[in-house]
Amino acid sequence: MKIGFERGSIENLNKNGSPTLLRLDFIRSFLDAQLYPIYNSATRVLEIHYKAISGNYIPFNAFQDRGAMSDSVFSSIRTVSDQVCDQIRVGLLSGTYSAGSRMREEELATRFGVSRHPIRKALQKLTLEGLLQYKPNCGAIVALPPNKHVEGLLTPMRKQLELYALGCAFPRLSEYRGHWDSIVLRMTRAGEDQDEQASLDCDASFHQLILICAGMEEMIPLWQSIFGRMRDYHRRSNAQQNDLRCVAFVHKILLESLFSGDLERACTNLGSHIEGTEFHQKTILAWKRVNQRQEV
Repeated sequence: MKIGFERGSIENLNKNGSPTLLRLDFIRSFLDAQLYPIYNSATRVLEIHYKAISGNYIPFNAFQDRGAMSDSVFSSIRTVSDQVCDQIRVGLLSGTYSAGSRMREEELATRFGVSRHPIRKALQKLTLEGLLQYKPNCGAIVALPPNKHVEGLLTPMRKQLELYALGCAFPRLSEYRGHWDSIVLRMTRAGEDQDEQASLDCDASFHQLILICAGMEEMIPLWQSIFGRMRDYHRRSNAQQNDLRCVAFVHKILLESLFSGDLERACTNLGSHIEGTEFHQKTILAWKRVNQRQEV
């Protein structure tokens, strides 16, 4: 495909009519703006084709954990902005960037070796997820965790969204069983390695898949904005168990509940898991008993 340029649009002519040397960053930004829609359209065509031949639809940006679509031939189809966004998100969730610190586009562009255009898009997405905040005359900064709003606002919002999605998804859960099994397997490996970030990534993928199964991909940004604001809450909750293998155990039992064929039971246990109440607490106790027997 040939991209044409109008005379004078990117060429600065001097008095003699010869083009002057253009700044490299200007050309890079211009190409980003011109090529991104073309690339995005091509990606969408492949998504539609994949849906048609497989009967399943998993958006390429649906999973946030590393390697979530490694078994797919389309795992490499991600925009530069998506890849940068993933890397910055990992740093935010792992504490690499301190709360309140500025996220400067120039520094990030240099660090990742890209133009400011994909950096700007990534920062906008992370702001919507609640990991960043925008302040006038300052730009994007790392958001402070709203811990005081978790139990009273964020947890009920997340619970309502996931329970509604589960009700919509319940008749077709079996179509996605393989994806859930793969997530739990990676979560188990993360627990064995005591990899906190990978464990959190798998946790997010596990619950996002409920929305995907329900055909509610448009609600994923809303879910991410809630989950992102609860990141410290989840990190402290996992730390209380002193062993990340417990996280995988809890989600394995929860998965069995989702596939029990009993919607009421599945909703009750999912809601309890999100709130950290009876089902969640009993499952943790079961994990401790199993772990103690194994140690003996």
